[in-house]
Amino acid sequence: MDANTWPLLEQIRECLDQNDGLAEEQDRRFLRLLKIGEEFGKPGETVLGALSLKEGGTREDARHELCDVAITALVALVTLRPDAEMDFDQRLWQLVYRLQKEQVANGVDDRAFPQGKVHVTPHPLA
Repeated sequence: MDANTWPLLEQIRECLDQNDGLAEEQDRRFLRLLKIGEEFGKPGETVLGALSLKEGGTREDARHELCDVAITALVALVTLRPDAEMDFDQRLWQLVYRLQKEQVANGVDDRAFPQGKVHVTPHPLA
């Protein structure tokens, strides 16, 4: 992600808000969360297709569908929270820190996470 990611997500949210025909903010939030569920099934279908277990779908299609899931989830987050970027960053730091702590506790070489270049300390807001 780069400096344009969050402003673009906000633009998507604004566009959806203007065109979704919903008067109630609560309905809008609920439907954005349901949309994540709808998008979630698509990568699985394309992976099955890419593995020739089901007709259609390529690995590239699966990657695109996973991006759609991530974007849909982030737009929902932006809809729910005006400070979504901070929430996302804080949660990402928490998860990485927890994983790194678990690796060290399990005797796994901490250089293996990730590529031995990032040593994570708790996020200042965590």
